[in-house]
Formats: sequence, C-alpha cells, structure tokens
Amino acid sequence: MDYQIEKTNFEGNQMLKQLIDLQNAVYPNRVFTEKNFNYWYNHNPMGSVISFNAFYEDKMIAHYACIPVKMNFDGRIVNGLLDIATVTHPDHRGKGLFKSLANETFNYAIEQKYEFIIGVANANSFPGYMKYFNFKYIGPLDVKIGFGNKIYNQINKKNSLSWNYESLKWRLTKSCDYFVNGNTINTKLNFWKFRSILGIKAIMAYIPSDVISEVKTYVVKSRYRWIRPFNLYIGLGANYKKGFYISLPKFIKRSPFHLIFLDLTSGELPELTKENIFFQLMDFDVI
Repeated sequence: MDYQIEKTNFEGNQMLKQLIDLQNAVYPNRVFTEKNFNYWYNHNPMGSVISFNAFYEDKMIAHYACIPVKMNFDGRIVNGLLDIATVTHPDHRGKGLFKSLANETFNYAIEQKYEFIIGVANANSFPGYMKYFNFKYIGPLDVKIGFGNKIYNQINKKNSLSWNYESLKWRLTKSCDYFVNGNTINTKLNFWKFRSILGIKAIMAYIPSDVISEVKTYVVKSRYRWIRPFNLYIGLGANYKKGFYISLPKFIKRSPFHLIFLDLTSGELPELTKENIFFQLMDFDVI
C-alpha cells in the first residue's frame, strides 16, 4: 500500500475529526472528543503537540504524538517530550507504521533541540519500543490502593517532571474534578467494573508547600464532596509510609504501566533509574 507520512497540525477541526474517527475504529468502547484532544494538543503552555501521521487515500490510518514537557535533572531544567499516543487502524497493522512514525518524531525532536522522550507504555506497545528504539526501561510503576493522603517525594529522588504555575494551571483545569487535600491533588475515579458499588480517589500528585497555595486558587473543589475512603496511587518514588497501601491485585489491574525513557542527546543527561526518579499520575494521562 502507498502510505503518505506527514507532520500534522491539529489546530483545525478537520484533522481532529480524522483523529477521532481513527481512535473510534481502534477503541470502539471508549469515548473520544475533539475538545479533549484539542486541550492536550493545542493548549499546552510548553508547546503544541508534535505528531506524525500516516494517511491512506487521504484518510488517517496511523497516529503518533508527543507533547512538550520539562524535566528537572537534579536542578537542571531540560526540555523534552511526553509520548502520549500511538495508534494504528486494525486494517493497516504489520506495515511498520509505528516504527516509521516514531522515527520521524524522534528525528524532528532532535532537530528542535528536545533532549529526551519519556512515556508510559502498556503491554501492547512496550515490546515495540524496546525492540526498535534505544529506550531505557526504568521499570513498572507502582499501583497501590490504601488509606492515607500524606504522600511525599523521597529525598533521594532528584529527577522529576517540572511544573510551574502556568503549566500546573493548564494541567489541573482540564475538565476533571480535582481537589486539594493537604499537599496532594486528588480526583474521583470510578473503579473499573466495580464503579457502581465502590468509589476511590486517585492521588494525582504531591505538590510542594510553596506551590500548593497557588494551586488552591484554581482547584476549588471540596474534599468532602465524595465519600471515597480508598486511595489509588500510581507512580514511582513516593514515600507513602504514613498511610497503609497494598499492591493492586493483578486480576483488577488491566495493564501494566511501563515507564520508559529515551535520551536524545549524546549521553549528556544523567542516567535515570527507578531509584532516582519521582514520577506521578499527573505526569502522564491515564484517566
């Protein structure tokens, strides 16, 4: 088949509609909206989406996208990309499109002086990232459920995504129901197939004390709004010993969360490991 691969701008409704049609073809049981993709792709204060797509007969049949983020490497703020979406129409799989689109994206990222790609791969995409590219596998994210909202960054975790007032406001004013509880940002989450009988809160992020007062100016929901005694924690590097948490059983956890990292420099960045990174649910999009 003759595929056309191109870098795509999603500021217009036409390309957003094509993207929604592709997502619906791949994930028919999920709900996708132009509003949501427009939020992620066009309103990020750190920059618009970088996306390469494959077209067949003028129809989008494969999509790869990364959004700009910043990361703090032991005090040095570095520009990079968060791998946020990869999808191929079922009729066009096995054609090497994922590899082609990712290669185009990574080469463009290097030209634009981005220094890394970070992402959370599921069970389906993880083998391709490790086979075709020089990604480093940081490790699986912890997925725990329990009690206690006192979540902290462990002192030795010196590498983390960097958020300022502007980027936090963008991230947390998305059309989700967030609230502040102490130094954590939480959101309600209906728990898979048990959603009608068991509600839990997801801990999105620990926010330092010098920033949390600013966050409260635009995250105004009351923490007493919901009766949700359980907390879901997903991430790496947090100290949650002041609560009681257990790992989520595998029969409930639908897919592992594999944290992966690609250094786009010539080895100039410090080595990331699960022992030195602090990575939170707010840092990627799963809800």
